[in-house]
Parts: sequence; structure tokens; C-alpha cells
Amino acid sequence: MNELDVYQWTGHAVIMGKERRPWQNRDAIFALFGKVEGQARKRYRRFVEDGLAMGKRADLTGGGLLRSQGGWAEVVSIETKA
Repeated sequence: MNELDVYQWTGHAVIMGKERRPWQNRDAIFALFGKVEGQARKRYRRFVEDGLAMGKRADLTGGGLLRSQGGWAEVVSIETKA
């Protein structure tokens, strides 16, 4: 988690206060986890930790198109139907 907290190529580092990007709306995330920024940040971090403990989920991997179409087989079938 400590490496993720400072990893510059994700929005997580901004939410954790380690990177600054004026265009990223941290308040929208904090609003989901509490009214006070520090408390919301802790709750968000715990939420991410709990998610990591769940491991990789097939329903959340493969990119938006793959997920929305039901996986590679469905994406390939779209091409063959055309």
C-alpha cells in the first residue's frame, strides 16, 4: 500500500495527498467516505486495502469494452457478426 500511495501514475496518490493535480476532483471521492478530509482519506485507504485482500476479480479485469461485452469471446463474436 505504501508504494501505491506514492505511485504517480494513478489518481490514488492524489487522493492520499502525495501528488497534486488541480484537475482531479478529490472532493468527489472524499464525499463518499466522510465529511472530514483526514477521516475520509483513512476510510478510502482502508476500502482499497480491503479490495486488495479480495484478490483479482475476473469481472473487474480486461478493460471497459471487454467487461461491457462479456469478455473476449463476446468481443470476437462482434467482429465475426459484422
